[in-house]
Amino acid sequence: ASRISVSDADINASYETRKPDFFTPEKRTILQLSFPDMTAAEAAKKRLDAGEDFMKIAGELKAKESDITFANLSKPDFIDGKIGEAAFALAEGAVSQPVKGNLANAILKVVKITPSFQKPLADVRDVLMTDLQLDRAKDEIQSIYDAIEEARGNQTRFEEIAGKAGLPFTVLPAVSAVGLDRDGKAVTIPGQTDVIKAAFDSDVGVEADALSINDGYVWYEVREVIPSALRPLDEVKDRVKTDFVVGKLRSLAADKAKALIEKAGATTKIDTLAPETAADIKTVTGLKRVDTSEEFDGLATTALFSAAEGKLTWSLDGDGKTARIIEVTKVNVPIFNAASADVKEVSDLAKSGLGSDLTDAYLKSVRRNSDLAINEALWLTIRGASR
Repeated sequence: ASRISVSDADINASYETRKPDFFTPEKRTILQLSFPDMTAAEAAKKRLDAGEDFMKIAGELKAKESDITFANLSKPDFIDGKIGEAAFALAEGAVSQPVKGNLANAILKVVKITPSFQKPLADVRDVLMTDLQLDRAKDEIQSIYDAIEEARGNQTRFEEIAGKAGLPFTVLPAVSAVGLDRDGKAVTIPGQTDVIKAAFDSDVGVEADALSINDGYVWYEVREVIPSALRPLDEVKDRVKTDFVVGKLRSLAADKAKALIEKAGATTKIDTLAPETAADIKTVTGLKRVDTSEEFDGLATTALFSAAEGKLTWSLDGDGKTARIIEVTKVNVPIFNAASADVKEVSDLAKSGLGSDLTDAYLKSVRRNSDLAINEALWLTIRGASR
Protein backbone atom coordinates (compact mmCIF):
# COMPACT_ATOMS: atom_id res chain seq x y z
CA ALA A 1 0.00 0.00 0.00
CA SER A 2 2.78 2.46 0.85
CA ARG A 3 4.08 2.30 -2.75
CA ILE A 4 0.76 3.42 -4.26
CA SER A 5 0.30 7.10 -5.18
CA VAL A 6 -2.99 8.88 -4.41
CA SER A 7 -3.86 12.28 -5.91
CA ASP A 8 -5.35 15.25 -4.03
CA ALA A 9 -8.44 14.98 -6.24
CA ASP A 10 -8.95 11.38 -5.16
CA ILE A 11 -8.61 12.33 -1.49
CA ASN A 12 -11.08 15.22 -1.86
CA ALA A 13 -13.61 12.98 -3.60
CA SER A 14 -13.24 10.33 -0.91
CA TYR A 15 -13.81 12.94 1.81
CA GLU A 16 -17.06 14.09 0.23
CA THR A 17 -18.27 10.49 -0.02
CA ARG A 18 -17.25 9.60 3.53
CA LYS A 19 -18.26 12.79 5.35
CA PRO A 20 -20.75 10.88 7.56
CA ASP A 21 -17.84 8.74 8.85
CA PHE A 22 -16.18 11.85 10.28
CA PHE A 23 -19.29 13.43 11.74
CA THR A 24 -19.96 13.39 15.49
CA PRO A 25 -23.66 13.94 16.24
CA GLU A 26 -24.94 16.20 18.97
CA LYS A 27 -24.90 14.52 22.38
CA ARG A 28 -26.74 15.30 25.57
CA THR A 29 -26.52 14.45 29.25
CA ILE A 30 -29.92 14.26 30.90
CA LEU A 31 -31.47 13.49 34.26
CA GLN A 32 -34.55 11.28 34.06
CA LEU A 33 -37.19 10.76 36.75
CA SER A 34 -39.41 7.73 36.06
CA PHE A 35 -42.94 7.34 37.42
CA PRO A 36 -45.42 4.45 37.55
CA ASP A 37 -48.09 6.51 35.78
CA MET A 38 -48.69 9.90 34.18
CA THR A 39 -50.69 11.15 37.18
CA ALA A 40 -47.62 10.83 39.43
CA ALA A 41 -45.44 12.44 36.73
CA GLU A 42 -47.80 15.42 36.40
CA ALA A 43 -47.87 15.92 40.18
CA ALA A 44 -44.07 15.94 40.27
CA LYS A 45 -43.94 18.43 37.38
CA LYS A 46 -46.15 20.86 39.35
CA ARG A 47 -43.74 20.64 42.30
CA LEU A 48 -40.78 21.34 40.01
CA ASP A 49 -42.58 24.31 38.48
CA ALA A 50 -43.13 25.60 42.02
CA GLY A 51 -39.39 25.57 42.61
CA GLU A 52 -38.68 22.21 44.25
CA ASP A 53 -35.29 20.65 43.62
CA PHE A 54 -35.03 17.92 40.96
CA MET A 55 -32.79 15.75 43.16
CA LYS A 56 -35.14 16.05 46.13
CA ILE A 57 -37.87 14.35 44.11
CA ALA A 58 -35.31 11.78 42.90
CA GLY A 59 -34.50 11.01 46.55
CA GLU A 60 -38.17 10.43 47.29
CA LEU A 61 -38.14 7.92 44.43
CA LYS A 62 -35.15 6.25 46.15
CA ALA A 63 -32.84 7.13 43.26
CA LYS A 64 -29.31 8.52 43.47
CA GLU A 65 -27.95 11.00 40.93
CA SER A 66 -25.97 8.19 39.24
CA ASP A 67 -29.21 6.20 38.86
CA ILE A 68 -31.02 8.93 36.92
CA THR A 69 -28.08 10.29 34.87
CA PHE A 70 -27.80 9.33 31.21
CA ALA A 71 -24.52 10.82 30.08
CA ASN A 72 -23.35 11.94 26.66
CA LEU A 73 -25.96 10.19 24.51
CA SER A 74 -26.88 10.91 20.91
CA LYS A 75 -30.54 10.69 19.91
CA PRO A 76 -30.25 7.10 18.48
CA ASP A 77 -28.63 5.98 21.77
CA PHE A 78 -31.99 6.25 23.53
CA ILE A 79 -33.71 2.88 23.33
CA ASP A 80 -37.03 4.62 23.99
CA GLY A 81 -37.46 6.86 20.93
CA LYS A 82 -40.09 9.07 22.59
CA ILE A 83 -37.73 9.84 25.49
CA GLY A 84 -34.96 10.62 22.99
CA GLU A 85 -37.19 12.99 21.00
CA ALA A 86 -38.21 14.83 24.16
CA ALA A 87 -34.62 15.10 25.41
CA PHE A 88 -33.42 16.62 22.15
CA ALA A 89 -36.27 19.13 22.01
CA LEU A 90 -35.13 20.86 25.24
CA ALA A 91 -32.69 23.72 25.78
CA GLU A 92 -29.76 23.18 28.15
CA GLY A 93 -30.99 23.42 31.76
CA ALA A 94 -34.65 23.04 30.78
CA VAL A 95 -37.08 20.54 32.34
CA SER A 96 -39.59 18.69 30.14
CA GLN A 97 -43.30 18.20 30.52
CA PRO A 98 -44.23 14.64 31.57
CA VAL A 99 -43.33 12.26 28.73
CA LYS A 100 -45.30 9.06 28.12
CA GLY A 101 -42.55 6.94 26.65
CA ASN A 102 -42.64 3.40 25.31
CA LEU A 103 -40.83 2.09 28.39
CA ALA A 104 -41.49 4.67 31.10
CA ASN A 105 -43.38 7.78 32.15
CA ALA A 106 -40.69 10.37 32.69
CA ILE A 107 -39.65 13.94 33.39
CA LEU A 108 -36.33 14.97 31.84
CA LYS A 109 -33.80 17.68 32.59
CA VAL A 110 -30.98 18.51 30.16
CA VAL A 111 -27.78 19.27 32.09
CA LYS A 112 -25.30 19.39 29.21
CA ILE A 113 -25.35 19.70 25.40
CA THR A 114 -22.32 18.81 23.29
CA PRO A 115 -22.79 20.25 19.77
CA SER A 116 -22.33 18.13 16.65
CA PHE A 117 -18.96 18.32 14.92
CA GLN A 118 -17.75 17.62 11.37
CA LYS A 119 -14.02 16.89 11.15
CA PRO A 120 -12.42 18.98 8.40
CA LEU A 121 -10.53 17.40 5.51
CA ALA A 122 -7.17 18.47 6.94
CA ASP A 123 -7.74 16.39 10.08
CA VAL A 124 -8.57 13.16 8.22
CA ARG A 125 -6.40 13.51 5.12
CA ASP A 126 -3.88 10.87 6.23
CA VAL A 127 -6.66 8.40 7.10
CA LEU A 128 -8.29 8.88 3.69
CA MET A 129 -4.99 8.45 1.85
CA THR A 130 -4.15 5.25 3.76
CA ASP A 131 -7.60 3.78 3.11
CA LEU A 132 -7.37 4.58 -0.61
CA GLN A 133 -3.92 3.00 -0.77
CA LEU A 134 -5.23 -0.12 0.96
CA ASP A 135 -8.23 -0.40 -1.38
CA ARG A 136 -5.97 -0.18 -4.42
CA ALA A 137 -3.47 -2.56 -2.85
CA LYS A 138 -6.22 -5.16 -2.59
CA ASP A 139 -6.74 -4.90 -6.35
CA GLU A 140 -2.99 -5.30 -6.86
CA ILE A 141 -2.96 -8.32 -4.55
CA GLN A 142 -5.54 -9.95 -6.79
CA SER A 143 -3.25 -9.44 -9.81
CA ILE A 144 -0.35 -11.00 -7.88
CA TYR A 145 -2.61 -13.87 -6.85
CA ASP A 146 -3.49 -14.60 -10.47
CA ALA A 147 0.19 -14.54 -11.51
CA ILE A 148 1.20 -16.91 -8.72
CA GLU A 149 -1.61 -19.33 -9.47
CA GLU A 150 -0.48 -19.39 -13.11
CA ALA A 151 3.11 -20.09 -12.02
CA ARG A 152 1.93 -22.89 -9.74
CA GLY A 153 -0.01 -24.35 -12.65
CA ASN A 154 3.32 -24.45 -14.54
CA GLN A 155 4.90 -26.42 -11.65
CA THR A 156 7.23 -23.53 -10.67
CA ARG A 157 8.81 -24.01 -7.23
CA PHE A 158 7.74 -21.76 -4.36
CA GLU A 159 11.28 -20.37 -3.96
CA GLU A 160 11.32 -19.12 -7.55
CA ILE A 161 7.75 -17.72 -7.39
CA ALA A 162 8.53 -15.80 -4.19
CA GLY A 163 11.75 -14.39 -5.62
CA LYS A 164 10.08 -13.06 -8.76
CA ALA A 165 7.08 -11.63 -6.88
CA GLY A 166 9.18 -10.12 -4.08
CA LEU A 167 7.20 -11.99 -1.43
CA PRO A 168 8.47 -13.53 1.82
CA PHE A 169 9.14 -17.25 1.69
CA THR A 170 9.73 -19.47 4.72
CA VAL A 171 10.70 -23.10 5.15
CA LEU A 172 9.38 -24.13 8.55
CA PRO A 173 11.16 -26.66 10.74
CA ALA A 174 9.21 -29.75 11.68
CA VAL A 175 6.18 -28.37 13.51
CA SER A 176 3.43 -30.07 15.50
CA ALA A 177 -0.29 -29.52 15.07
CA VAL A 178 -0.24 -27.10 18.02
CA GLY A 179 2.59 -25.00 16.53
CA LEU A 180 5.61 -26.31 18.45
CA ASP A 181 8.98 -27.41 17.04
CA ARG A 182 10.84 -30.54 18.17
CA ASP A 183 12.21 -28.70 21.23
CA GLY A 184 8.76 -27.57 22.32
CA LYS A 185 9.30 -23.95 21.27
CA ALA A 186 6.54 -22.00 19.54
CA VAL A 187 6.87 -21.43 15.80
CA THR A 188 5.58 -18.07 14.52
CA ILE A 189 4.37 -17.50 10.96
CA PRO A 190 1.67 -15.33 9.35
CA GLY A 191 -1.79 -16.86 9.69
CA GLN A 192 -0.29 -19.52 11.92
CA THR A 193 -3.45 -21.23 13.21
CA ASP A 194 -5.06 -21.50 9.77
CA VAL A 195 -1.84 -22.51 7.98
CA ILE A 196 -0.89 -25.27 10.42
CA LYS A 197 -4.43 -26.68 10.49
CA ALA A 198 -4.54 -26.71 6.68
CA ALA A 199 -1.09 -28.30 6.46
CA PHE A 200 -2.13 -31.13 8.77
CA ASP A 201 -5.18 -31.73 6.57
CA SER A 202 -2.89 -31.91 3.51
CA ASP A 203 -0.01 -34.20 2.50
CA VAL A 204 3.25 -34.32 0.56
CA GLY A 205 2.72 -33.65 -3.14
CA VAL A 206 -0.78 -32.18 -2.75
CA GLU A 207 -1.26 -28.82 -4.48
CA ALA A 208 -3.27 -26.99 -1.82
CA ASP A 209 -5.41 -23.93 -2.42
CA ALA A 210 -4.12 -20.61 -1.08
CA LEU A 211 -5.56 -19.52 2.26
CA SER A 212 -7.29 -16.13 2.35
CA ILE A 213 -6.05 -14.34 5.49
CA ASN A 214 -6.36 -10.65 6.46
CA ASP A 215 -7.21 -9.39 2.95
CA GLY A 216 -4.25 -11.32 1.51
CA TYR A 217 -3.15 -14.85 0.75
CA VAL A 218 -0.82 -17.48 2.13
CA TRP A 219 0.38 -20.35 -0.10
CA TYR A 220 1.76 -23.46 1.54
CA GLU A 221 2.88 -26.96 0.71
CA VAL A 222 3.85 -29.96 2.81
CA ARG A 223 7.36 -31.21 1.99
CA GLU A 224 7.73 -33.88 4.66
CA VAL A 225 5.52 -35.74 7.12
CA ILE A 226 7.19 -37.05 10.25
CA PRO A 227 4.97 -39.67 11.93
CA SER A 228 4.17 -39.18 15.60
CA ALA A 229 6.36 -41.14 17.97
CA LEU A 230 7.16 -41.28 21.66
CA ARG A 231 10.48 -39.48 22.20
CA PRO A 232 13.09 -41.26 24.35
CA LEU A 233 13.14 -40.21 27.99
CA ASP A 234 16.78 -39.06 27.69
CA GLU A 235 15.69 -36.39 25.16
CA VAL A 236 12.88 -34.97 27.28
CA LYS A 237 14.01 -35.71 30.82
CA ASP A 238 14.41 -32.05 31.78
CA ARG A 239 10.97 -31.15 30.41
CA VAL A 240 9.35 -34.08 32.19
CA LYS A 241 10.98 -32.98 35.45
CA THR A 242 9.86 -29.36 34.98
CA ASP A 243 6.30 -30.38 34.11
CA PHE A 244 6.14 -32.69 37.12
CA VAL A 245 7.33 -29.98 39.52
CA VAL A 246 4.91 -27.40 38.08
CA GLY A 247 2.00 -29.83 38.33
CA LYS A 248 2.93 -30.80 41.90
CA LEU A 249 3.20 -27.15 42.98
CA ARG A 250 -0.20 -26.33 41.51
CA SER A 251 -1.75 -29.36 43.20
CA LEU A 252 -0.24 -28.43 46.58
CA ALA A 253 -1.31 -24.80 46.24
CA ALA A 254 -4.88 -25.83 45.37
CA ASP A 255 -5.02 -28.34 48.26
CA LYS A 256 -3.77 -25.73 50.75
CA ALA A 257 -6.28 -23.11 49.58
CA LYS A 258 -9.18 -25.58 49.82
CA ALA A 259 -8.02 -26.75 53.27
CA LEU A 260 -7.85 -23.17 54.59
CA ILE A 261 -11.36 -22.42 53.34
CA GLU A 262 -12.69 -25.65 54.83
CA LYS A 263 -11.01 -24.78 58.15
CA ALA A 264 -12.46 -21.27 58.05
CA GLY A 265 -16.00 -22.61 57.89
CA ALA A 266 -18.96 -20.32 57.37
CA THR A 267 -17.96 -17.43 59.63
CA THR A 268 -14.19 -16.87 59.42
CA LYS A 269 -13.09 -13.91 57.32
CA ILE A 270 -10.01 -13.56 55.17
CA ASP A 271 -8.15 -11.28 57.61
CA THR A 272 -8.00 -14.12 60.18
CA LEU A 273 -6.48 -16.49 57.58
CA ALA A 274 -3.75 -14.15 56.37
CA PRO A 275 -1.38 -14.58 59.40
CA GLU A 276 -1.39 -18.36 58.87
CA THR A 277 0.08 -17.99 55.40
CA ALA A 278 2.12 -14.79 55.92
CA ALA A 279 0.13 -13.42 53.01
CA ASP A 280 -0.78 -9.83 52.20
CA ILE A 281 -4.43 -8.89 51.81
CA LYS A 282 -5.21 -6.85 48.72
CA THR A 283 -8.52 -5.14 48.00
CA VAL A 284 -9.93 -4.89 44.49
CA THR A 285 -13.25 -3.11 43.95
CA GLY A 286 -15.78 -2.72 41.17
CA LEU A 287 -14.93 -5.92 39.30
CA LYS A 288 -17.29 -6.94 36.51
CA ARG A 289 -17.87 -10.47 35.30
CA VAL A 290 -16.00 -9.80 32.04
CA ASP A 291 -13.07 -7.94 33.65
CA THR A 292 -9.55 -9.33 33.60
CA SER A 293 -6.37 -7.57 34.71
CA GLU A 294 -2.89 -8.23 35.99
CA GLU A 295 -4.31 -8.41 39.52
CA PHE A 296 -7.39 -10.46 38.62
CA ASP A 297 -7.02 -12.89 35.72
CA GLY A 298 -9.78 -14.96 34.15
CA LEU A 299 -9.50 -17.83 36.67
CA ALA A 300 -9.77 -15.47 39.64
CA THR A 301 -12.71 -13.58 38.14
CA THR A 302 -14.56 -16.82 37.38
CA ALA A 303 -14.02 -17.99 40.96
CA LEU A 304 -15.15 -14.63 42.35
CA PHE A 305 -18.45 -14.69 40.47
CA SER A 306 -19.16 -18.28 41.47
CA ALA A 307 -19.27 -17.35 45.17
CA ALA A 308 -22.01 -15.65 47.17
CA GLU A 309 -21.65 -12.42 49.13
CA GLY A 310 -19.69 -12.91 52.36
CA LYS A 311 -18.25 -16.26 51.24
CA LEU A 312 -14.67 -17.40 50.60
CA THR A 313 -13.49 -18.96 47.37
CA TRP A 314 -10.13 -19.71 45.72
CA SER A 315 -8.33 -19.85 42.40
CA LEU A 316 -4.93 -20.86 41.07
CA ASP A 317 -2.57 -18.07 40.03
CA GLY A 318 -0.99 -17.81 36.60
CA ASP A 319 2.56 -18.38 37.90
CA GLY A 320 1.84 -22.10 38.33
CA LYS A 321 3.13 -22.02 41.93
CA THR A 322 0.54 -20.28 44.07
CA ALA A 323 -3.16 -19.97 44.75
CA ARG A 324 -5.22 -17.16 46.19
CA ILE A 325 -8.12 -17.09 48.61
CA ILE A 326 -10.82 -14.55 47.76
CA GLU A 327 -13.49 -13.10 50.01
CA VAL A 328 -16.57 -11.65 48.32
CA THR A 329 -17.23 -8.68 50.59
CA LYS A 330 -20.06 -7.11 48.60
CA VAL A 331 -22.17 -7.85 45.53
CA ASN A 332 -23.58 -4.87 43.65
CA VAL A 333 -26.37 -5.72 41.24
CA PRO A 334 -26.44 -2.90 38.66
CA ILE A 335 -29.65 -0.94 38.11
CA PHE A 336 -30.98 -1.58 34.63
CA ASN A 337 -30.32 1.41 32.39
CA ALA A 338 -32.00 0.92 29.01
CA ALA A 339 -29.82 3.64 27.44
CA SER A 340 -26.46 2.43 28.79
CA ALA A 341 -23.57 1.42 26.54
CA ASP A 342 -23.63 -2.14 27.96
CA VAL A 343 -27.31 -2.61 27.13
CA LYS A 344 -26.77 -1.16 23.66
CA GLU A 345 -23.89 -3.59 23.08
CA VAL A 346 -26.04 -6.56 24.14
CA SER A 347 -28.89 -5.28 21.96
CA ASP A 348 -26.58 -4.93 18.94
CA LEU A 349 -25.17 -8.44 19.48
CA ALA A 350 -28.69 -9.87 19.78
CA LYS A 351 -29.79 -8.13 16.58
CA SER A 352 -26.70 -9.34 14.74
CA GLY A 353 -27.14 -12.90 15.99
CA LEU A 354 -30.84 -12.91 15.12
CA GLY A 355 -30.05 -11.62 11.63
CA SER A 356 -27.46 -14.37 11.11
CA ASP A 357 -29.86 -17.03 12.41
CA LEU A 358 -32.65 -15.86 10.11
CA THR A 359 -30.31 -15.80 7.11
CA ASP A 360 -29.03 -19.29 7.96
CA ALA A 361 -32.57 -20.61 8.40
CA TYR A 362 -33.62 -19.07 5.08
CA LEU A 363 -30.67 -20.57 3.18
CA LYS A 364 -31.27 -24.00 4.71
CA SER A 365 -34.92 -23.78 3.67
CA VAL A 366 -33.94 -22.82 0.12
CA ARG A 367 -31.49 -25.73 -0.09
CA ARG A 368 -34.07 -28.17 1.25
CA ASN A 369 -36.68 -27.12 -1.27
CA SER A 370 -34.40 -26.69 -4.28
CA ASP A 371 -33.50 -29.45 -6.70
CA LEU A 372 -29.71 -28.98 -6.70
CA ALA A 373 -26.95 -31.41 -7.61
CA ILE A 374 -23.17 -31.06 -7.98
CA ASN A 375 -21.38 -32.76 -10.87
CA GLU A 376 -18.28 -33.87 -8.96
CA ALA A 377 -16.45 -35.10 -12.07
CA LEU A 378 -16.96 -31.79 -13.88
CA TRP A 379 -15.92 -29.81 -10.78
CA LEU A 380 -12.69 -31.81 -10.46
CA THR A 381 -11.97 -31.20 -14.14
CA ILE A 382 -12.51 -27.44 -13.73
CA ARG A 383 -10.17 -27.37 -10.73
CA GLY A 384 -7.57 -29.37 -12.61
CA ALA A 385 -7.59 -31.95 -9.84
CA SER A 386 -7.83 -35.69 -10.00
CA ARG A 387 -9.89 -38.06 -7.93
